[in-house]
Amino acid sequence: MHERMKATIKYDVPDRLNESVTPLSPKQREVLVYLFEYFHDHNYYPTHREIVNHIGVAGTTAAAYVNPLIAKGYVEKTVAAGRGRNIRITELGLTYLRTMDAKRRQLELDI
Repeated sequence: MHERMKATIKYDVPDRLNESVTPLSPKQREVLVYLFEYFHDHNYYPTHREIVNHIGVAGTTAAAYVNPLIAKGYVEKTVAAGRGRNIRITELGLTYLRTMDAKRRQLELDI
């Protein structure tokens, strides 16, 4: 049964991302995951200051991490009521996160 389960999970992992999406650096991936987890916990996205505080790099702006995600299509700017909360994860970003999670679970089963 375990072998059948592994085959099913491998089949369910979408590979379409590998064909058409620009890969993320480890830091960009960290920021994307943080945005998702923050939204999941608070029901709104973090401010730019909160992003920088999470990353733990002094003297930098969130734009250094968010702008590449915007350029790659994982995040987009929005018109937001609160200052600093003007980003959201796109459908492409959510698909990337789902794929990342599925691959992580697949690796856990293979161990």
